[in-house]
Amino acid sequence: MFGGQPESNLTAEDFDDTYDSSNSSDDSEEQEDGENDEQDGEGGDESDEQEGDESNEELEYLKDKMDKSSAERDMSDWYNTEADYESPTKFIEDHFDNLQDMRAEPETEIGVRQKERDERMNNTHTAIDVEDIIELYEDRFADEIREAFRKIKTREAPKPAEYGQRINVRGVIRKRSGDPTEERLYLEMDQSEVGDRCITVVVDCSGSMDESEIKLALMALADACEQIGDRFTATAYSTEHCRRHGDPGMKTDLITAPTEKFKPEHLDSFNAHGYTPTASDIQDGRALADITPNSEDVLIVITDGVANVDKDSNVHSNEVGNPAMVEAQEQFSAAINEGKRVIGIGVGDHLDDNAMTKIFGNSYIRTDMDKIADSLVEIYRGQMRTTN
Repeated sequence: MFGGQPESNLTAEDFDDTYDSSNSSDDSEEQEDGENDEQDGEGGDESDEQEGDESNEELEYLKDKMDKSSAERDMSDWYNTEADYESPTKFIEDHFDNLQDMRAEPETEIGVRQKERDERMNNTHTAIDVEDIIELYEDRFADEIREAFRKIKTREAPKPAEYGQRINVRGVIRKRSGDPTEERLYLEMDQSEVGDRCITVVVDCSGSMDESEIKLALMALADACEQIGDRFTATAYSTEHCRRHGDPGMKTDLITAPTEKFKPEHLDSFNAHGYTPTASDIQDGRALADITPNSEDVLIVITDGVANVDKDSNVHSNEVGNPAMVEAQEQFSAAINEGKRVIGIGVGDHLDDNAMTKIFGNSYIRTDMDKIADSLVEIYRGQMRTTN
């Protein structure tokens, strides 16, 4: 009661002791819990470590077993198949080959054409074998050509330069086409070097051409180029078969690329057959000449004067002015505008001068079928701008 006697003998110190005692009790419980948790943790870690060691031991055992198995394996057994071995199906083999082709590095366009040429060398039926061509060449031309071209000495010839006496048509075209690095817009006279030209021969291989004389001429020119060091390239044009209506199967077959050395067996890659797609092969010759850097490009077109298949493989009559001849003339002009020298060689007893003029203007010569090689070599000699 207020103002009366206390109901007990409790003092403030008694309350302090009670408070401390309770705190002490709580701390003790927490300590005990912590010790228990610590003991549990130590036990868990030891258990985990024990399980990890057992797992590692098992992995090491398996690894040792696999290594031992590999060491004991005789690889030669892989080639000694059992009698019950089943060869893969054609489907699996084809699929494997396709995967191998996909993994291979992509080929260049010229590489693909060379590969196709090599396949034709084995599969094309020719009127005369290359061994016969070699024998004819050795008898008729070899000594004369090799001796003549070995004696040729270079003299002054026009070279691209920033200043000069003549316009460099090729340089101007490159400049106007957006090449900011082209500054050689003129030609100046300088010493001509061997091996800086590309001589490209575009060959009419229609049925009216003499296959053996064409091949003999190509071998003669290739030999002359080798003596000088110039690049030689050749392509043949014809059709797969003779069919007046529809697509006759136009072909422009690579004979020798400007990136490789001529080999006589290249002559086995084509024969004379079909119609005459002149425009397509002049276009092909232009592209081949541009593959390598050349100071001069000479494009020689051997033809009987008739162009009767246009670039869309449509067959036309042999009349002068047909669409195929118009396209051939356009390709001739395009080559001239690129700075190339283009010369037509007209052959055959029925050569039409009007047809040759329609395509080449005055830039052509006539010759007999059996004189193609002589004419080809003389043109080359004249185009080199050299003297004995």
